[in-house]
Amino acid sequence: MSINANNAALNEILEAINELPEAGSGKEEQEKSIDITENGETVVTPDDENTTLSKVIVNVDVPIKDEQEKVVDITENGTTEVTPDEGMALSKVTVNVAVESGGGGVDLLAKRLDSGLGDFEYYSEEVTSLEESALTYCNITKLVLPNCTAISTKCCYVANKLKEIYLPNLKNVRGTQHFQNTAIEEVEFLKLNGNATCPYFGGSPNFKKLNLGYVYSIPATTFINCSVFETLIIRRTDGVPSLANVNAFNNTMIANGTGYIYVPKALIEDYKVATNWTTYANQFRALEDYTVDGTITGKLDESKI
Repeated sequence: MSINANNAALNEILEAINELPEAGSGKEEQEKSIDITENGETVVTPDDENTTLSKVIVNVDVPIKDEQEKVVDITENGTTEVTPDEGMALSKVTVNVAVESGGGGVDLLAKRLDSGLGDFEYYSEEVTSLEESALTYCNITKLVLPNCTAISTKCCYVANKLKEIYLPNLKNVRGTQHFQNTAIEEVEFLKLNGNATCPYFGGSPNFKKLNLGYVYSIPATTFINCSVFETLIIRRTDGVPSLANVNAFNNTMIANGTGYIYVPKALIEDYKVATNWTTYANQFRALEDYTVDGTITGKLDESKI
């Protein structure tokens, strides 16, 4: 190889390049075969400086780890590390919390469980409230809090793997965006108190059905972009809850005319003329006509809807 230049400053570099061996001259070609049996970095080099690699054959035989589910009991505040057994990989972690803190346990859990643990379920009889952003962005799939009576803003915001929630004693609803962008399909809140607003589910693509006992008001955009939301049951008997804005149902089956709102028969005409509700006048149905026992408190008969 020969390279010429008039620039004196390049002469030393060019002389070094000119001394490089021609391709195919001076070095013996070599093929190598390697076996890889575990994850990590493998460096393959020729045997010596006079040998060059022409081909590398890689045989990979890394064993696939068996998946494992773990159940963890947490009884005090602090950091809890969950690791798989040797040779195993975690597929699910179920955490049972019994912290004597009147509800702080769930907030602490969110801080110490990161996405590296994978999906997990959450059950606690001790938690009495879900505070603001308590389970935001968690990989939680199921939430069971039988004694929780209050929820706050963004308590499960963008917990987009959350499919099931069970809060049978929920009474107080503070703030908004509680269950925005989750995977919840249906839920019931039958014990909301006299001034409770409806929990927020906007942007939840799988949300189909909500069963309410008493509700004082439904805020704007509560169900917006819940595209398969088709069933709203309101069992309140002493009047019509306020609807802050018609956009509460934007991009739902109710807004598109294929979903329905089930209310006590005695209140249907009131709903049809109430502020903002009147937009959905054709979507109201008498609750008693669709329950299994013909009462306001009865379970909805799925064969009738």
